[in-house]
Amino acid sequence: MIQKNTRRNCSGGRTWWGTWLTCEETSGGGVFEVHPKNNSPEIKRHTLIGRQNGRNGGNYEGVAYDNRDTNNPKFFLTEDSSN
Repeated sequence: MIQKNTRRNCSGGRTWWGTWLTCEETSGGGVFEVHPKNNSPEIKRHTLIGRQNGRNGGNYEGVAYDNRDTNNPKFFLTEDSSN
């Protein structure tokens, strides 16, 4: 296990620098970055993905990236909505 103390984790994926992004699908959820060989799964690193522009998180389904320009990678985030 590489991640603890989160709820309703959904999709995620490997980064090109070797860590893992995992999405928390709750109203205040976030995207967390963890190391696959994490010896302390209680430690989670919040990312800025989904927490910009004053938002407090969301029902995040998945995250992906485009690193064709490694100096300016693009991240894409999907969010479930009941509306």
